[in-house]
Amino acid sequence: MPIKPMTAYQKDGMHALRERGVSVPECDRCGAPRRSQYRYCSEACRKADYRELKEFRPELRRVCARCGDVFFTRDPRRVNCSYEEAEPECQEAYDSVGYVKEDSVTAPCGVCGKPVGGASTGRPRCYCSRACQQRAYRQRRKPAASSA
Repeated sequence: MPIKPMTAYQKDGMHALRERGVSVPECDRCGAPRRSQYRYCSEACRKADYRELKEFRPELRRVCARCGDVFFTRDPRRVNCSYEEAEPECQEAYDSVGYVKEDSVTAPCGVCGKPVGGASTGRPRCYCSRACQQRAYRQRRKPAASSA
């Protein structure tokens, strides 16, 4: 959800509160007045702060859960080394659980016979394009429409 910028009326109200000695929430990055439900005064401040935090995130030393090799990552959720950088034993472990390499051969389209591009996760595709998918749908619906 993007941060809504404060209107001039709201900014004037914040300055008036400050003059009366009332504490006003400030932006975590630049110190400008902000709305109480947000940490930053604008979307630009939020993005800039996130960029800085991302640059200084330490590189973590991890042990691969599949092959036991050491790898380095900045993502704290990652537990396995990548397929391309892995040892042959780890690649075999990936293959045994159904990891699909991007350059793998895929099945032909159910309508036109062209090769279908496959994704590494999820349900395998049956058609090469939305046009072929729609053509197959219309072919399936045609006999049902004529019998009704």
